[in-house]
Formats: sequence, structure tokens, C-alpha cells
Amino acid sequence: MQAQHDGHTPSQATDSTGLSSIGPLRESFPRHLAAENKSASTLLTYGKAVEQFGEFVTRSGMPPDVGDLRREHIEAFRIDPQAQGWKPASVANRYRSLPAVLQVAGRRG
Repeated sequence: MQAQHDGHTPSQATDSTGLSSIGPLRESFPRHLAAENKSASTLLTYGKAVEQFGEFVTRSGMPPDVGDLRREHIEAFRIDPQAQGWKPASVANRYRSLPAVLQVAGRRG
């Protein structure tokens, strides 16, 4: 089950961090974590979450603008790997990373 884009055209305005879409997070989020002196393991795990979420949003036809993402989009992101047979710990690890990603983007998940 995938949440569908409702046809709404995402706003081009950026939030207070200067980020509005998932794409820029792929570069800026690891920098943010490094600036907070996070471990290499955290950088890898959270960086992977950003990459996977960006791919999921694109593949699912969801709005690329972070401000247009809704709870059902985040829930669909969690359900997707379960449907692909991922182990529960892997699903939980990926999902736990997402709130930090969205917070940096100016959106709490």
C-alpha cells in the first residue's frame, strides 16, 4: 500500500534552514550530523535513511517538498520495507532515523 500524491503542487518556498526538498538533505544532513560531532556509524545510518527516504518519495510519486509530506507518507515509508520482507530491527532502525532528518529540514515527523 502506497500513499499517493494528491495532485497538489508543492511550494517552492524554503523553510528556515533553506531546505524545502529531500534532495538537498542528501548533502546537508550528513554535514549537520558531523557538525554535532556524531559518530561515523550515526552518519552512515542516518545518511542511508535520507537516501532511502528520497528514493521512496520519488518512486512512490509523493511530494518532494518536505513541507508537503504528511503522516501517511511517513507511515508508508515504514510499511514499504516490511512488505519487502525486511527484518523488524532493520525497519525500526531506518524509521528511527527519519524524525531527525525531518527536524533538520524544518519539519517534525
